[in-house]
Amino acid sequence: MDSLKDSETKKEIYAFYGFRDDASFPNYIDVIRQLRNNCAHGHSLYDLKLYKSLRAGKFKTVLKGDHGDLWSNLNGVLLVMQYFLFYLPGNKGVQFMKDVKHLMNVHRKEDIMDIMGYLNDVPWLDKKL
Repeated sequence: MDSLKDSETKKEIYAFYGFRDDASFPNYIDVIRQLRNNCAHGHSLYDLKLYKSLRAGKFKTVLKGDHGDLWSNLNGVLLVMQYFLFYLPGNKGVQFMKDVKHLMNVHRKEDIMDIMGYLNDVPWLDKKL
């Protein structure tokens, strides 16, 4: 978003996704970009560590208490993905949550649960924020 110079266009994009400020949106886009790069270059996702922590921003209104490493691991990335999917037409945010939960259950094996078990604790959103 830094390369986008027109402030009115920025405001329109931010507003479409429910943002009013310049702080959280670029951080969330950066999280999506890091996920994309890891996938494109064949890196594992289960042990993903964000190089820049996820801003609580939109999520602090619905997430209470301590969420451990949520702000720097795959849980947080999945939360950001779901957040953006809620803003697309249809019920994509809920469908994404169901698909990930299904995938986790289909591939539930003892040898991977040690390293991926934390994904069972993703604090999913139940609606658009």
